[in-house]
Amino acid sequence: MKTKVIILLALQLLTLVIAGSGQEDGNSLEHLEEKLMKAMDEINRKDTIDVYGDVITLEKVAEDGELSEESTDPLVSRIEKFLRSRKVQINLPNDASTAGLFARALGQRNIDIELRSLARGTSEGKRCITKNYKLNF
Repeated sequence: MKTKVIILLALQLLTLVIAGSGQEDGNSLEHLEEKLMKAMDEINRKDTIDVYGDVITLEKVAEDGELSEESTDPLVSRIEKFLRSRKVQINLPNDASTAGLFARALGQRNIDIELRSLARGTSEGKRCITKNYKLNF
């Protein structure tokens, strides 16, 4: 599950970067990785990221100060920083809609899901990809 979420986030970032890029040196892996790092820096600066209006958002939380191994890869370390400092916040409405009824059935309107645990071992995925597919990053 963790791997799927990380892959999904990486693909979304890749889509954002490719959609905003021109054709200048677009095939270079170094150029693409640099653009991805800039995109991650920009995303890391935001306090709130709206995913689905104000119902589902990514909120910045204080890092817990827990020492974790930093990746030597700059892009992976930025992704780890993002995951350590975010939570998914779901704010269900308090009305007669389906979402409101679901909130009543759960007994809570606000659901917080921290993403910290997804940051553990993220550098392993890149090592695996480069080893198995003989890619050079």
